[in-house]
Amino acid sequence: MRQNASLDASFWINCHRVGTLDQIFDYFRIYVCEEVKREILSPLSRIGILAQDAVIFQQKFSQGEVLVTEPTKIPKDTFHTAEDKAILLAEEMDFVLLIDNGPPFEYAIARGLKAINTAAFIVFLCSEDILSIQEAKLKLIALRGLLREAIIKQNLERIMLLGGE
Repeated sequence: MRQNASLDASFWINCHRVGTLDQIFDYFRIYVCEEVKREILSPLSRIGILAQDAVIFQQKFSQGEVLVTEPTKIPKDTFHTAEDKAILLAEEMDFVLLIDNGPPFEYAIARGLKAINTAAFIVFLCSEDILSIQEAKLKLIALRGLLREAIIKQNLERIMLLGGE
């Protein structure tokens, strides 16, 4: 059963980098606020760069697989506007929050939200036998420099537990 999820650009971009974008739609109905949509599409609209993740996002949006909705409250300026709105949307609608940026992710967890980062999503895909242990390890290693090293290490350990090592 797919869950409703509020998406932040960081999660989308990192899932594209490690090749797990297609799986997002197997498990989640994706909702974004206008700021997140704009952020993901900015290479296309602002500077005309053909970024593959932006092209895929535009296709998914055009096909109705990404829906735009706004939180009803005005967010506090805690982080970047898009992150603040993604967090607030998840909170208001009781959605899962898909976000990779460290401080906003930690803030969401501290507020009791169901937040998932790309590393945890990779572990989940491995636990579902969508990814092999070796594929999952390689994808986690590919996230180095994009997520905190402690998050990478923690999820590599989780992968090892899945493999019985």
